[in-house]
Amino acid sequence: MRHLGDLALKKLPIPDFAAKFVRKMLQDLESHDKETYEHCVRVSQMCLRLAEELGLNPLETAMATYAGLLHDLGKMKIPVEILNKPGRLTPEEFEIMKKHTQYGVDLLEKVSHVPFFKEINEAILYHHERVDGQGYFGIARDKIPYCSKIILVVDTVDAMTQDRAYRKGVSLELACEELIRCTGTQFEPEVVDAFLNAYGRTQKVARAA
Repeated sequence: MRHLGDLALKKLPIPDFAAKFVRKMLQDLESHDKETYEHCVRVSQMCLRLAEELGLNPLETAMATYAGLLHDLGKMKIPVEILNKPGRLTPEEFEIMKKHTQYGVDLLEKVSHVPFFKEINEAILYHHERVDGQGYFGIARDKIPYCSKIILVVDTVDAMTQDRAYRKGVSLELACEELIRCTGTQFEPEVVDAFLNAYGRTQKVARAA
């Protein structure tokens, strides 16, 4: 898998114990819910491609890639019947689901003192924040970690384009149209433009006058 090949953990500033811990966490996630694990793998691969398109340096690219890989780790603590519910969540279930960002940070507590993971934890915690401040924690624009903005774009695209028990996935073209429609409210314009470039779309997002 590209996210573990081009940017192998052993080539990054990560102690051996932390690399082993992360691999164990990913194995546990796959055991808990394989669909969530596979989603994380795809998001990681897209984060890598998008980080390269944005011209991030190698360390920033690695952080974006692994933050994408671990962004939904906290769903291990969400009941499977909520994760895989074939329909809309109730308000109560949605409140439980929202906790997965904090759960992810909690699960990485053992390696949180490692600088690489300290940065990743922040990206994971805030990956559902919108630039207009209407996300989980209500922070907006420059308060949102840049890596979180990258994850939000690719996370949304992957969620839209994959089949679910209750709906068919849409085409990448339609997903890109949704990115453009929600740019400036949900998504960072620069990140959306980079995604469109990376995936061969010629549209550009509208800029405020």
